[in-house]
Amino acid sequence: MAVTAKPRNTLNIKFKKVTTAYIARKIVEDVETSETLDYTFGSNGNNTSNAKGKKKIAGIIFNKETKNGHLNKTKRTTLEKVESVLIKAVYNKGEVIQIPLLKEKISFKKIDSASLGDDVYIVIETENLQGREIKMNLKQANANGIEEQYKAITVQQDGKEVLLITATVGDFECNNTSIQNLNDFQNWAIAKVTLEPKDATQKKAYLDTINKAENKKTNLYLAIDAESKDNNWAEVLYDEVFNATPNVWLKEEGKQFGLGCKKENSEYYIYKSGKIDFVKGVNKKYEFFIELKKGKFELIKTLEENSFGLVKFPSSGNGFNRYGTVDKGGKGHGAGDHYLLPRTAASIYGVINEISLKGWEIHLGDMSSVDGKDPWQPGSKHHSGHGGKRGRKGLDIDFRYLNKQGKSFHGLNSSSNFDKEKNIFFFKTAYKYGFKKNYCTNVKKVLGKNLVGVKDISYHEDHGHIGLVL
Repeated sequence: MAVTAKPRNTLNIKFKKVTTAYIARKIVEDVETSETLDYTFGSNGNNTSNAKGKKKIAGIIFNKETKNGHLNKTKRTTLEKVESVLIKAVYNKGEVIQIPLLKEKISFKKIDSASLGDDVYIVIETENLQGREIKMNLKQANANGIEEQYKAITVQQDGKEVLLITATVGDFECNNTSIQNLNDFQNWAIAKVTLEPKDATQKKAYLDTINKAENKKTNLYLAIDAESKDNNWAEVLYDEVFNATPNVWLKEEGKQFGLGCKKENSEYYIYKSGKIDFVKGVNKKYEFFIELKKGKFELIKTLEENSFGLVKFPSSGNGFNRYGTVDKGGKGHGAGDHYLLPRTAASIYGVINEISLKGWEIHLGDMSSVDGKDPWQPGSKHHSGHGGKRGRKGLDIDFRYLNKQGKSFHGLNSSSNFDKEKNIFFFKTAYKYGFKKNYCTNVKKVLGKNLVGVKDISYHEDHGHIGLVL
């Protein structure tokens, strides 16, 4: 068998290359840094001796303009981070606290399809091309598409309708000091585009064509031009070659990018890891999909959003039930007590799924009223903290603790029927799915230890509380 000898780059020539190109969604994570912001109190008597006072002062600081700008606008910290450093009972004028700062970590997840009108990122990874403007088109791959075959489709970049998309290598967010990993993109050209024309007539034509297609989508590919202005096509190497054409990506059948129409219903995909993906639809219905095994999901429920942006969570289902009477409302409070934001519903479905897989059953109590306020009815005690008055519309859920059999019970967490390990599992699972504002009375005593995200608070002996943090 003959062996092909490949020449070595003995001169260490720095070739200019485009190594890959793809379409992606941007993922943003908050990461801890060693950086802090000094905040100096300007008045005396700032009482932070209790939870209410601490939250009030933290909110003032969080929203107040400092010499480094608005913390909430730059997203360089969180309200919880501010609260965490308020460790004294009272702060007076001239005292300084150091607030932990966060940075954003950016990544790009390759996608194979999107819907008309979606915002996506075209990512071009290169070598030795820093500062070079990259030109690109999204082109029609198949016949009978939204444009003639091999022609560029119309998209939007920076609010303008374009056929030719451009991005400069190393320019992505280059002046944004709040991003931790900017160096990751110094050899990348990244263009954000909206996958539809601005012109309403052309947009409708695209939509009609896609809807008439057999599989309700059209296929696209990428054409990349990384050459210098004199168009010397011998200058840049392209790692992708299709039918002797060196500068196209995603053109091979089976690898093409699918452009469809927006889904009728919005979709939440709930992963076992706690991750939740959202696909926006055009109407007010939400479908919830649970991960059965890696990459395989099952639709478990469809809920409809009301005029207040909330969905009514079911009273019962596999692995859960409700307790208590349904609040009637009154005095400015809407009826009902089982309303959540769709995102909260997705998170609790993730928790319930893990509970049901163990053969357990959790009973859920107060959430928000139909209009997002605290549940209430004549003769009952006002249930604060479950509504919009404190910015908690549709985010909070009460539950009864789990007993030795793994079922919620009506009783105290000091009862012999209270199961420590099962309730620890519930709180930890809730935290994984984003419930990080959670309450329990005598946490360390009844659970044997403190838990991250669980606060020891009064009036929660006979039920626990979980609150989503967005």
